[in-house]
Amino acid sequence: MLKDGYFFPYLIFTVREADEQRILELDFVEDILMDRYKDHCVRSYHFSAIKRVNKTVEDEGFIIELSNESFNYTALVPGQRD
Repeated sequence: MLKDGYFFPYLIFTVREADEQRILELDFVEDILMDRYKDHCVRSYHFSAIKRVNKTVEDEGFIIELSNESFNYTALVPGQRD
């Protein structure tokens, strides 16, 4: 986006939750966060359900907090968390 000014309606991140490698997909068309594991959707949340996203003290870690639960992820690509 900074180089050419284009913003794509989807962002995809490779992350780890506990011992499982997952894919987080941010869909800016439908405003949905999808957590995928082994080519199927495990969790799907509307952006309005997300309370906050916080960095953790560990390297490349972050927490997504919803109204009644939270998920702790680790970005697999250095700098991707930021």
